[in-house]
Amino acid sequence: MRLILFGLSLLIFSCQGQTQEDKNESTPQLHAESEGTEAGEPFQDISVEEFQNKLSGEDVVVLDVRRPDETAEGKIGDALELNVLEEESFREGLNNLDKGKTYLVYCRSGRRSVTASNIMAEMGYESIYNLVGGYTAWKEHEEKN
Repeated sequence: MRLILFGLSLLIFSCQGQTQEDKNESTPQLHAESEGTEAGEPFQDISVEEFQNKLSGEDVVVLDVRRPDETAEGKIGDALELNVLEEESFREGLNNLDKGKTYLVYCRSGRRSVTASNIMAEMGYESIYNLVGGYTAWKEHEEKN
């Protein structure tokens, strides 16, 4: 009898674990990596060259989402600074921006800017471009040219 109860409890617990995994797999995820994007993604990853080309566009805002100590070492043009690691103040800062503009978003290496771009998409921003490789890629490109 104990063996049967043990077997049933194993079955119940293992099915619950599978159900949770299935739920996790079926939960829609926003863009999580800074590799290629497809149509319908909340933002688009772009290269340094594409980023440079977009800088001269109309209604473009360059958004640096690094920490203040990082931006003090240099930034792209006159980028607006909003630290994504301070999520509450980041969201407050976004509330003061025009959602109708085009946003060129970057961080140090391109990972935090993915987070920032996802938050922006959740908040209704529609024209968001993430710099692949971030400020590091920007500086490397500048040094080569």
